[in-house]
Amino acid sequence: LHGFMPNLRLARLGELAGSAIVFSLCIYLSLTLAPAASYQSVFWPLAGVALAVVMVRGYWHLISLFASLCVTYGLHTELYLTWGGSVLLVALIVLPVIQLGLGRWLIQYYCDDNFWVFADARKLLHLIIAGGLLPAFASAVVLTVILQSYANINIIASIDVALSIFFGNACSVA
Repeated sequence: LHGFMPNLRLARLGELAGSAIVFSLCIYLSLTLAPAASYQSVFWPLAGVALAVVMVRGYWHLISLFASLCVTYGLHTELYLTWGGSVLLVALIVLPVIQLGLGRWLIQYYCDDNFWVFADARKLLHLIIAGGLLPAFASAVVLTVILQSYANINIIASIDVALSIFFGNACSVA
């Protein structure tokens, strides 16, 4: 039994690394397809992929999500060069992690405990609202407040980024 524990830890680390690679590829794909002046794309598959992984494999995959967001945004953006950009970068890294944790909690709390919801439209709607719309809306509102309070970005640009995040996350989870 004692010899089994290191193998379990190694397997868990391998699983975290694998999910971090998948998450990074989703982020890179979204950033590649984003408009030239934006760091957020309406196409945001990470929300759906990460929610599925966190739902099936557990909250500890939020660690790999955080790591992949840090690495991918750090390597592919220059947002950290200004104060406003740094605030936006932190928000774009931290909010998805909180959003997915909230989405998983809402699904566990408000939805059926099985995934055979596709046979019942009402249960499927509850799943989409709890896992996608509510967390995406909360994330967009918090991001708008952060951008207005700390990043000194005009309201139109703040709402544009927030709506892009909301629609991208909601569509991906749905």
